[in-house]
Amino acid sequence: MYSCGECKESFECETALVCHMDTHMNKYECAECGKCFEAANHLASHRRSHSTHRLLECTVCGVRFTRSCSLVTHSEIHSGERPYKCYVCDKAFSQSATLQSHMRVHMSDKPHECSVCSRSFKRSSDLQLHVRCVHDNVRPYECDWCGRQFKINRELQRHLLTHTGSKLYPCTQCPKGYSRLILLKRHVIKKHSADA
Repeated sequence: MYSCGECKESFECETALVCHMDTHMNKYECAECGKCFEAANHLASHRRSHSTHRLLECTVCGVRFTRSCSLVTHSEIHSGERPYKCYVCDKAFSQSATLQSHMRVHMSDKPHECSVCSRSFKRSSDLQLHVRCVHDNVRPYECDWCGRQFKINRELQRHLLTHTGSKLYPCTQCPKGYSRLILLKRHVIKKHSADA
């Protein structure tokens, strides 16, 4: 095991440790999650993501934002307009960034390579998720109920259902409900496939 001298985090290979050390090179650190930034304004912008007090609300769906530009971008999805068309498959999108992301589906190149295992990805966000889930030990998402920590927000959201008792996937054929789609599908096959 290779341990970081700054924060005592451990890694299985030296390459992962070297990549991790870059996070300590930046001098502006977020007190909430430990993420580091090279400029104070980048940290200030990031800190808004932790804010529980989101001032700007979408009048259509109620989602709240801390920055007006985020609200404006979000509002485009409600207009119904899809002016950004893919010239390969004619799919249309409400936002330019979504079209740009979609275009990678048609390209064979994967320009974002993992420095630890050399796996390549079409999107930088997919690479970041891969690094966090596979190589990092960082678990920034914590359950307020029990303190359990998760690598990705989706896992935390699913876990929270165990505390609230909410069932996102109700069965249409009986009163049962499930917190995960796979569990609902399994239930329908076991209990209702003979009914059909």
